[in-house]
Amino acid sequence: MDIESIRKNYRNFEDYQIIELANTSASSLRPEIIPILEEEIKRRNLSENLLRGIQVQLKEPTQDEVQNYLSIVRQQSCSECHSKTQKLNAFVLTNVTSAIFVTTTRKQLKVACPECLEKFKNSATQKNLLLGWWAFPWGPIKTIQSLLANQNAVKSIRKDEPSEILVSFVYQNIGKLETDKDNPNALKHFLSQTNNLS
Repeated sequence: MDIESIRKNYRNFEDYQIIELANTSASSLRPEIIPILEEEIKRRNLSENLLRGIQVQLKEPTQDEVQNYLSIVRQQSCSECHSKTQKLNAFVLTNVTSAIFVTTTRKQLKVACPECLEKFKNSATQKNLLLGWWAFPWGPIKTIQSLLANQNAVKSIRKDEPSEILVSFVYQNIGKLETDKDNPNALKHFLSQTNNLS
């Protein structure tokens, strides 16, 4: 698609689509497209923080920058219990559901305080034991695997250090974190959305 066609397309996008592009997709755009996206952000009078979010995606972050974003995320209030007494962390929760011959495994990223992550794990354990084992042969096998995976995942969030999952989350969302780093309400909403994605 040529530059003018892309410019026209961006003009027809809703604000939320431009914001989404700026926050999450700048690094995958062709270099000549970036000025068009920035131009559109300015034309619409959207937050100038979006321009910063684009720029951080276009370069490899330093270790200090990653540590700074990790610190920003970990110091947010928990989107589940709203407490700020514990540093946030993350893990991937495994859920298994079976029905006669079909077993479905679903993984969900959870970002919350260690206490709430433990509650997520306990809830998943109950659901997996109740709904996971019905289909043979994979139901029982996948249920046991999910219980072990969740138990191992929760171990990583009991440490004071950020989990590998949280570090990966920061790398994947560096544009959004840069855009909203001075807006705790936006970050809390983002983390809540992350937890509620199926």
